[in-house]
Order: sequence, then structure tokens, then C-alpha cells
Amino acid sequence: MAGFEKGGRPELAEKERREIGILSSYLPQPLTAEEVARIVQVAIAESGASSKAQMGQVMRIVNEKVAGRADGRTLSEAVQKALG
Repeated sequence: MAGFEKGGRPELAEKERREIGILSSYLPQPLTAEEVARIVQVAIAESGASSKAQMGQVMRIVNEKVAGRADGRTLSEAVQKALG
């Protein structure tokens, strides 16, 4: 979009904006930080984890529950914080 706007092609920039809007409606909605924290707490309870050494078990459960609605780095940080 920015390239089209800088190049003096506002009609192409607008077309891209409309396409992004359409495609976004089909994508899963991202989770909020609070939702991620709740899912992490549930996963910790389900796995019985109590230390960072068990992070892999928790991450497995979290990834199943999240189903692509949050990136791995965000999830990893939330699990580390909760187990830390």
C-alpha cells in the first residue's frame, strides 16, 4: 500500500486496502494478552507443571488450545512468565 501511495497510485492502494479487509475476515481473530494468560494457566493446571523444565509439556497443550491465534514467541514468553 505505502509503495502505491508513494508512487502516486492511490487507486491501487485503495484496492489493496479492500483486499486486506476481505482476507482479514477469513483469518482467526488473535487472542488478547488476558486470553493467552488464561489458556497458559489452564495448560499448567492440566499438565501439573511447576517449573520451566516442564515448559515443553505446557507449550504442547497451549499450542493445541490456541490453534494459530497467537504467535509462538508470545506463547513462549507467557509460559515462561507463568512458570518463572
